Amino acid sequence: MPKRSWSFVRQPRALAHRDALPARAGAPPTFDPRAVSPSVSPTTALIVPSQGEHVSSWQRVANGSQSVASKTSVWLTSKRWEWRVALVALVFTLLLHPPVLGENAGGNWDYIEMQARHPLDPPSAPVTSHGAKLAFRLVPVLLVRLGVTFELWLIIQACLGLAVFAMLARFAYRHLGDRVLAAGFVFAVAATYVGGQYVFDDHAYFDTLAVAALVAALVAPRYSLQAGALLVAMWTDERAVLATIAVLAYAALLRDRRRALVVGATAATYAVGRLVLGARYGLNTPAGPDWVDLAVDGLHVSVPGLLLALKGLWVFPAIGFVTLVRQGRSITAALLAGALGLSCAGALAVLDVTRSAAYALPAVLVGLAALASQARALQRRVVGVSLGACLLLPTFFLIVADWAWILPLPLQVAR
Repeated sequence: MPKRSWSFVRQPRALAHRDALPARAGAPPTFDPRAVSPSVSPTTALIVPSQGEHVSSWQRVANGSQSVASKTSVWLTSKRWEWRVALVALVFTLLLHPPVLGENAGGNWDYIEMQARHPLDPPSAPVTSHGAKLAFRLVPVLLVRLGVTFELWLIIQACLGLAVFAMLARFAYRHLGDRVLAAGFVFAVAATYVGGQYVFDDHAYFDTLAVAALVAALVAPRYSLQAGALLVAMWTDERAVLATIAVLAYAALLRDRRRALVVGATAATYAVGRLVLGARYGLNTPAGPDWVDLAVDGLHVSVPGLLLALKGLWVFPAIGFVTLVRQGRSITAALLAGALGLSCAGALAVLDVTRSAAYALPAVLVGLAALASQARALQRRVVGVSLGACLLLPTFFLIVADWAWILPLPLQVAR
């Protein structure tokens, strides 16, 4: 049997030459291709047989996987790589969660326009409607007063999704140090309702704005921006108040006392403002007459709905909590558990479970940040398991014990 000889296809020498250059004093660190995909050598991409030799099937598979990994590495080496990932993720989630845009589209917009005429008057909408809960949701009302229409809001919402995916990519890379893992996390979020709401929500719930503001509060570099983002989130939807505990847990994880004080002061400012508006103008958020009975009786449906809302994203706070406990970070672990527990309790206590579960995303991010101290192999397994579960499990929208399977676009076209 003739002895096989193998030749190597190498990447341009400029890449290796750039790594050999000394770093300037005070300059930002240069990008290391091995941080993109450590499984692919920065100088060796493919192993191909010499001319005239037979290539087995496993060799083709190995070469194909290495080629994909190499192209992915090059694709993620751009300066604005997070926006590339965000754009692809937005298209990906559009294919998985296409909007219906039927006759009920914009069903809540009339209530918001009605409230925008007199923002400080108690809502006149029926108690059981979404419009009755707009008393303290001043940001959507303000946007309508500024001239935002429903059609324009759908465009703004999609742009918010693009920005959220970019922020998630940057946040994940900051703590995991690997762009491939960061992209995998972004696509995991895009495969759930948490990411899909930016193209699926055609009822103007404005959860997309509140969740985007919460993510911005985690990634914003300045304390003033963090406080502003938190105020936007809380004055958009009350569910964001519970999610601020996750922002506080992130401050504890970073050992940033000033950041924790900013979070506490911002939450106190919102509480005082809400009390003043309630006392001065008689504003309140009513509960439906059968709210408690419906929430309790529907637990057998809402619990599976809560689990499927995040799908594989539950892995991050679970592993992050265990990591913090093993490191002796008991206060941070307690804050993470409290943030996730309150978000889950808030989702189970209302009728729109899937929407409310989206506010657990900050707790997911804190769990991901806690994985920074873990070995690269464990990080890969966690991201891989999460991404696989998010892709395999279907996405449902649950409200008032009514399940609605969000069919991917190819299935909708085929149907």
